[in-house]
Amino acid sequence: MLSRRDFVGAALAAPTAILALQEKKPMIPPGLDTPNPFVKPIFRPGTKVELTEVWFYGADEESKHGFKTHFGSDCAVAPFTPVIAPADGFALASFHLSFAGIKDGTASSAIAGARTIDGKFVEFGLGYFVQIWCPEQRLYIALGHLSEINRENVPFIQPVAQRDGWNPTVLYQAPEEVIKVCKPIKAGQEIGKSGRSGCALGKLERPGMHLDPTVEADFWDEPHVHVEIYDRSPATGFSKWHRYDPCGVYGHLKDYDLKNLPKTSLWLTGPV
Repeated sequence: MLSRRDFVGAALAAPTAILALQEKKPMIPPGLDTPNPFVKPIFRPGTKVELTEVWFYGADEESKHGFKTHFGSDCAVAPFTPVIAPADGFALASFHLSFAGIKDGTASSAIAGARTIDGKFVEFGLGYFVQIWCPEQRLYIALGHLSEINRENVPFIQPVAQRDGWNPTVLYQAPEEVIKVCKPIKAGQEIGKSGRSGCALGKLERPGMHLDPTVEADFWDEPHVHVEIYDRSPATGFSKWHRYDPCGVYGHLKDYDLKNLPKTSLWLTGPV
């Protein structure tokens, strides 16, 4: 059985969801089909983008994270590239961070037991991110590792310090409650800029801290936007539940081609 860490902060998964993941199938709600494509671009026309990680991690990232499944797509772009809302809905921003392998310590002290690279502890998490609730689909879209949040368009919600990092606990409610702290957003509105937050190496990030994503030595991953699509279940305290591959492939990087997305893709045209 998969461990809780495979769900990256989610509560323990139901047997049906675990079975679906073990069989390498979409974790769609029982009795429902994959949603129709509804996700518009997250970058403006002409942006140069490359998929670097997909549903299943490559060997290098699997060794860093300690598990196989990514539950999303990483769209590598230049630092500070504008990121736009890919759907109409209700948006909020926050900060999320954890440390791989942590056993003791807090977000404001030395990290004991965390994984290291060249003797430097490794951060994991969405960093600065935006979550959009799409009521028509009853799904969320998260866009992570941003360097900046456009606070004119997206309200920032302060996360809570926990034993192994920072967690925006406001998210763990029914969507009808969450949208009370959100702001309506339209597809195409700017929500922030790309970066590397949540991917620092030997740095202890915290809300309000903004590391320069152009400084290679401070990070273990390239600048990118992490894209996730999911719902949340009251059965798990509104943690992430059914997960969807934005590209609809549910495979390894060799299986993906942004120019020829399958019918199961949730992108209308792709990230650009």
